[in-house]
Amino acid sequence: MFTFPFEQLIAIVKDLCAELNNKVILASGGANVYKEDSRSIEYMSADNKRYVLPLDDVKLLPVEEVTIEALSSWVGEQIAGRLGEYHDYYANIAEIKITLFEGRQRGCTVAVQLT
Repeated sequence: MFTFPFEQLIAIVKDLCAELNNKVILASGGANVYKEDSRSIEYMSADNKRYVLPLDDVKLLPVEEVTIEALSSWVGEQIAGRLGEYHDYYANIAEIKITLFEGRQRGCTVAVQLT
């Protein structure tokens, strides 16, 4: 069995959470359309709803739709990429599993292969 330093893992997760904290998460892929300028983003959803939001309040994710499955995969990929900065440990990690919940009982677990 292999362990990763908990303090470093927590730092990775905290940094990732800080990127998403207090943001409106929007999908940049799929049938969604958006226009961005220096101050705002105009977003047209696949069901033709139009939103105009301050750019600082938005986090665009490269996903088709913002679902718990897509968000779990994105978070897993982000953590996997950031683990690569810890060369002493990274080679020993084959897979990580990420679970995100969208309520008390519903969630999604994804496995991300590293090697």
